[in-house]
Parts: sequence; C-alpha cells; structure tokens
Amino acid sequence: NSGKTFFVLDLALAIAAGGPWRGNRCRRGLVIYVAGEGAASVRARVAAYRLKHPDVPGSLPFAIIPQAVDFLSTESVAALTVAITAAESHCGQNSALVIIYTFARAVAGGDENSAQDVGLAVAAADRIRAETGATVGFVHHAGKDPSKGARGSSALRAATDTEILIEGLSGQRVAT
Repeated sequence: NSGKTFFVLDLALAIAAGGPWRGNRCRRGLVIYVAGEGAASVRARVAAYRLKHPDVPGSLPFAIIPQAVDFLSTESVAALTVAITAAESHCGQNSALVIIYTFARAVAGGDENSAQDVGLAVAAADRIRAETGATVGFVHHAGKDPSKGARGSSALRAATDTEILIEGLSGQRVAT
C-alpha cells in the first residue's frame, strides 16, 4: 500500500498518451501492462485517467494482459512477444514499455532467492526487449530493509538499469 500501482500507471499512461510526466516529455508508444494481479483495478484506473485527462486525443496505445506470464517458461515468454507484436499491429504504435506486475507472479513456482531462477527471468526480460525494442519493467516488493533494494536474489538488482523505491508516508495508508 505504498502507491506502486499509482506511480507505475501514471508513468505508463503518460507514455501511452505522449507525455508530459512529472515535468518531462514522453515519447508516445504502446504500453503493455501484464497484470498478474489486480487487472480489474487497472482497467478502472485507466478509465479514471481518461476522465482526468480529457485533452488526450483518441485511444491510448495501452493494452492489459489480465494474467501473469511465467518468466521461467520460454513458451510463455514467446507467447507474450507474439501478443506484443499483435498489439503493435492493432494500434499502429511500436511498443515502448512492458510492465510486469509483479515480479513475484512472473516467477511463481520459482525461487526469488535463487540466482538461477532470477537469472532466467532476467534473460526472459532481455529477450522481450531484444525482440520488441521496449523497455521491460518489473514491479517488485522491497525486502525487510528497503535500503537494500528488492527482496530476493541480488541477481535482479545486478541486472537492473533503474530502480525506484516507492514508500508510503509513515503512519499513513495509501489506497492502491
């Protein structure tokens, strides 16, 4: 309940709309949101974004995949890249961002503490990036000590280009 979903969707929808986001311009592109959890709430939040931003013309190049994709399965990752390519053809936009919500759902059945399993998931993200040109972002949970980054194997942090920590304000609950 720190606001991770709000933060990620705000960024993703700014990219789909072509910016701006927090004072920065965004290059418009297709966003694929793999909702391993909370797909219905994502749809509602996209609708709320449209109401809040009536100036965004036309449809947003934003697609929701309403289930987790197994990043430990080459077949599942291949199916995701096929879905991304189909979405690109459908909306006429190249993919810019693929959000995986959440890392735990993407490696379900695997071990987040295992460098081998995390390495397979990182390789899957690299494959998606190589085949689509999109940035791949995982939404993940911090460990018991947030200053040390994401929970689980350090192989994920070692492969990360950018890590953003979202923390709720002390004593306040943030609805997500």
